[in-house]
Amino acid sequence: MELSPITRDHLFQMQDILNESAGYAVSIADEVEHFDATTINGWWLAKTSDCGHLIGFVRHFKQNSDWSLGEIYVSPDIENRDFVAEALLDNFQNSVQFPNSHRLRFAIGSYDEDLNRTLKSKGFSVQTQSFKFFEHTSFDRAAASEGQYALVSDALEVAGVLSNLHPVSPDEARKWIERKSILVVHDRARVVAAAQIYESDDAIEVNRFATHEKYLRRGFARKLMNVVFQETRVREKERVYLKVEDNRSPAIAFYRSVGFLEKPDKCESWHSRWY
Repeated sequence: MELSPITRDHLFQMQDILNESAGYAVSIADEVEHFDATTINGWWLAKTSDCGHLIGFVRHFKQNSDWSLGEIYVSPDIENRDFVAEALLDNFQNSVQFPNSHRLRFAIGSYDEDLNRTLKSKGFSVQTQSFKFFEHTSFDRAAASEGQYALVSDALEVAGVLSNLHPVSPDEARKWIERKSILVVHDRARVVAAAQIYESDDAIEVNRFATHEKYLRRGFARKLMNVVFQETRVREKERVYLKVEDNRSPAIAFYRSVGFLEKPDKCESWHSRWY
């Protein structure tokens, strides 16, 4: 096995393995567009020594000064998966310096015994909270849209709405707006509901979805989801999917009410380490 740092050129070679890791067709164009060579310390790629076949990778995405989201994948078709995962994590942790009290979090499929075992052996603790995975493929493609893309001038309001779930800064919101990945619903010119989406070759991922706390239970979430469905149709995608913490019962009930179906085989658990 050979390990090497991931470069921009490697991303073009990683289409298949990224698809396997994500469970859907990843957009390499988006991967390349957002690749920043100054922030990718700890991105490692594993290849077989004989034919150079890609068998795994590890990388992380800094969310803010307090925490980062890690991603690790090792092909399930190879022998000694534990050894490959350990090597990737060792190289990763030896090449990245996190500040004190920084949290690194990996979301790992509950069914993947190898990776769950390896992360535990490397000092990561399993959180009791898990993600449920929901998918929608039969939405009404003719549904009327009652929202629009957010404007840059909406950044402060968008950040406020999305922060109902996890902290989002106006700068982060502005960046997403410029990438046309923020959909919103207004009430009297005020942003009252917002969704952050990502696009892959065949799907739309709803990464964040929130309603302003003063506008809950007034139908704005349903209007916003219709906007997401309409955008999915406009972009000619086949499905919409999202992940939600398993303790958010009202959100789960809402997603089911608008037609999302749970995919138990894609349930994930958190593994975290504090530095």
